[in-house]
Amino acid sequence: MHRLSKYFGSGRHLSVVVILDELDLLLKKKSSILYNFFEWTGWSTAKLIVVAIANTMDLPERFLPNRIASRMGSNRINFKPYTYPQLMAIISHRQSDWQNIFHPDALEYCARKVSAVSGDARRALSLAKRAVDWVKGNLHFSEGKLITIPLMEQAIQMTFAGNSVQVMGDLSTQQKILLLAIMMSARTSESSSVPFERACECHWQLLRNNNMPTVSFASLQIIFSQLENVRLASKQDVDMRSPVVASSVVKLCVPEEEVALALKHEVALQKHLQS
Repeated sequence: MHRLSKYFGSGRHLSVVVILDELDLLLKKKSSILYNFFEWTGWSTAKLIVVAIANTMDLPERFLPNRIASRMGSNRINFKPYTYPQLMAIISHRQSDWQNIFHPDALEYCARKVSAVSGDARRALSLAKRAVDWVKGNLHFSEGKLITIPLMEQAIQMTFAGNSVQVMGDLSTQQKILLLAIMMSARTSESSSVPFERACECHWQLLRNNNMPTVSFASLQIIFSQLENVRLASKQDVDMRSPVVASSVVKLCVPEEEVALALKHEVALQKHLQS
């Protein structure tokens, strides 16, 4: 770092563009490295441009220490999630890597499943690969057989058959609705976290849409605390021990795909997962 600092301080070099990919993961390393890179961009001698790429749109506000976030520029480009046709093209392109083991309908099912929830290409490819690994390790899967929709669904369930899916499956209806409300509110605001008040408004709207009796704000506070206790949701208040309030910022602690899988048998809620 000393040599880099000396280099950018000299001014005797061409302009440099540094791309920091997977900034989410880099945050787990020493923050001093990130601090220095963003600090150098402010030096007139550095001739340095830093382009940071992250999966979280509001990452600077949520995770970066103020001393780093304050040194970042305000130019931000938000890329939309992949659509179903795009995901289908990406997965199909990888078919040869898997010896064309997928039935076309199974690939379409995988693409639609992911596009309806997150639009994450890596998630779609991961599901497809896990399906291949799972069926090839299954003694009942014969050579030359194709992965069909039922087999793809089994692989998806095996992928997300963790404790969180089981816990969500055992939740009460109101708890499931609040989870869905947080997820829908986050989608609308294009952020992973939302004010609790907004999630409550979405919760009440879901109740009205399904002709269900309403619940009070105090009840939703209790329900959220229950979700917190099983680590399905969390708030970002300074004092984490304080009860959630209208202005609290809340988020899911589990992937949207797992929420969708846990709610697959909730007919009244299923239609909202696609919205």
